[in-house]
Amino acid sequence: MKRREWTLVAIGVVAAAIVVGVVVTRSGGGPKSGGPVSTRLVRAGDLGNLSDAQALRARVEPALGRTSVAPSRSPAASLPRCEQMARAMQPGNNVLVYVAAARWQGMAVDVYGFSPAGAPPSAASHRAPVRVYVVARSDCRLVVFQSFSP
Repeated sequence: MKRREWTLVAIGVVAAAIVVGVVVTRSGGGPKSGGPVSTRLVRAGDLGNLSDAQALRARVEPALGRTSVAPSRSPAASLPRCEQMARAMQPGNNVLVYVAAARWQGMAVDVYGFSPAGAPPSAASHRAPVRVYVVARSDCRLVVFQSFSP
């Protein structure tokens, strides 16, 4: 490639980065919560390395509460920046019940769990259904989705 072509490519890359930055900023990619958060939000910390969906289930499922989902009126402080994107992928106005960090096959990710507001515990397992989204921390794209039903 000639120097002029490299310059045009570099300008294109910079322009694309600016557009992505504006979209993430305007989509609420900041740390404040954009919807209801459980009064019993599980902040699971760092789950470590996850290699597949079974490893994800093994780490997340035991930490989920055995009570119905009661939404809090105030937003949770300092949630990971991709929470809004995870909310946009799930149906309805579900309540955030679980948040964690992890590495999915070597990639930095955040893990979000949502349950329907006011979902009663199941008689069999005493657990509300949870939709779990694993989102790439770098660009907020969905990496893995799982649904845990009682």
